[in-house]
Amino acid sequence: MNLNPLNTWKFYNKRAGIELIIKELKDDYPLGKIPTKYFAANEAYFHILLFSYNLINWFKRLCLPSQFQNLTLRTLRTRFLLIP
Repeated sequence: MNLNPLNTWKFYNKRAGIELIIKELKDDYPLGKIPTKYFAANEAYFHILLFSYNLINWFKRLCLPSQFQNLTLRTLRTRFLLIP
């Protein structure tokens, strides 16, 4: 691509957010390992995992104060379940 530095930054800037989501899905949710050798089962597993990710995000948006909304699932688990 023949872009100047500012246009390159604008092009890649929106892509950086998805990398953080993928990292959270691999670290906090069990997405790093494919559970079976069957495509349909893996697809169902992936959809259930994304559904749980969305549920947690809606919970953070609707039920938690603003200082907790950017926390990862691991941090939420630690603060609400392990420490008490």
